[in-house]
Amino acid sequence: MASFQFEGALEGISEKQQQFIREVLENRGFANNKVLFEPASKAGDNYIANVKRITVKVDGGNDFKMIAKIAPQIDGVRSMTNAKVLFNNEIIMYEQVIPKFKSLQKEADVPEKDRLKFAQCYGCLSEEPHEVILLEDLKVLDYTMLDRLSTMNEDAVLLVLKNFAILHSMSFVLKHLEPETYKSVSSRLVPQWRNMFHRQEVIAHMEHIENGALEVLDDENYKKAIRGTVSRTHTLIDKNIKHENPKYFVIQQGDGWTNNIMFKLNGDKPVDSIMIDYQMSSETSPVADLLYFIFLCTDHATRSKHYLQWIDYYHEQLEKSLSEYGLKANFVYPKDHLDAELKRYSRVYLGVVILLTSVISRNTEEAAEMHDVISNLDEGKLEDLQLGSLSGDTVTKYKHSLQGLVDSYRQFGYLS
Repeated sequence: MASFQFEGALEGISEKQQQFIREVLENRGFANNKVLFEPASKAGDNYIANVKRITVKVDGGNDFKMIAKIAPQIDGVRSMTNAKVLFNNEIIMYEQVIPKFKSLQKEADVPEKDRLKFAQCYGCLSEEPHEVILLEDLKVLDYTMLDRLSTMNEDAVLLVLKNFAILHSMSFVLKHLEPETYKSVSSRLVPQWRNMFHRQEVIAHMEHIENGALEVLDDENYKKAIRGTVSRTHTLIDKNIKHENPKYFVIQQGDGWTNNIMFKLNGDKPVDSIMIDYQMSSETSPVADLLYFIFLCTDHATRSKHYLQWIDYYHEQLEKSLSEYGLKANFVYPKDHLDAELKRYSRVYLGVVILLTSVISRNTEEAAEMHDVISNLDEGKLEDLQLGSLSGDTVTKYKHSLQGLVDSYRQFGYLS
C-alpha cells in the first residue's frame, strides 16, 4: 500500500474520503508522494461542495493536479443542501451519461471540435455521507473562470449555447438509438430544482425574495411584473407539468451560470468553454438550460441585441449535431416548439432567476457571509441576509438586473 503525505487544507475531508483519494492516486501510479490540499474556490463560487485543488508533488516539477468535490458529512448541512441528491446526480452524469455520449460521438466519428467537452473524471465515491468526485484540473489546460459580477459577452454566450446544443442533441440521439439506456439513466436523475421549489421553507423564502425585490424597485411598472410571480414559482411549475411532452425532454446540465463554466481565452476573447457542474442535472425541456443561462448571465443591453439570434444559433447547432446521426432537428425538436416552450417556461424562470440573482449579485464578503450561514446550519438566518444587510453597490446592481430582466421579458413577449 502506497504511503502519501497529505498536507494543507484537510478540514471537512473524512478519513474515508481521504482513503478513496489515496486509492485513486495509487491507481494512477503514484506512491509515497507529498500531496497538497488547497481551497479551489472562494466565497461566491459555490455554496454546497467543499472544493479542493489537490497537487501531487513530483520530482522534477511535473506535478499532477486534480479537483476534489467533497460532500459534507454533517447531517444538518446535508439535509439543508440536499447533498445526497446533488452528488448522486453528478456521479451518474460523470460515470454513465457523459461516457455514453462520448462513446456515441466517437462511434459516429464526430469531429473533435464538435464533441461534448468535459473535465476528465478520475473517480467517484458514492458512499453516504462520504461522496467524492475527482476531476481534471482545467486550469492546467489554461481554462479560467469569468467574473460572475460581469455580463457574459456574445463570444462566450455562443460557446456555451453550442455546448448546450451538443449536450441536448446527445439525449435525442440516445433516445433514438438506445431508448432503454436513455430511460435507465434519465430516470435516476432527481429533478432537484422542481423538488426544491415545493419545499415549504423554500416557498416561504421565495416570498421574502419577492418582497425584497419589490422594496428595491421604485417604478410600479417593474413591481407589477414581479408581484405574485416569484412567490408562485411552485404553482407555475405545477402548471407547466400539465403541458409537458416527454418526447422533447433531454438531460439538462441544470446549473449553467458563470461559475459553472470555464473558458479558454485568446487574449480577452473566449475561444472554448467547458461546463464543470452537473449536480442539478435532470430530465426536462431543453429550454430550462437556455432560459436559466441567458437571463442569469447576460444583461438586457446584450440580450436586446442578440437574444433572437442566440436562439436561432442554438437550434442550428442542435441541427448540426443531430445530422451526424441522420436526424433532423425539425422532426426531433422543431423550432416552433422551441419558441413555444421558451414562452411557456419563461414565467417559471423569472422567479428562479430573480432568486439566484439575489445571491450571485453579492460581493465577496457578502457571499462569504451567506456561505457561513449555510455551512453552520443557520437556515434561520437566511432571512437576515436580505437586501437590507447588503452594500449600496450590491443593491444597485440587483435593482439594475431586475429592471433589465423585466425589460427583456417584455421585449421578447414573455410578459403581457
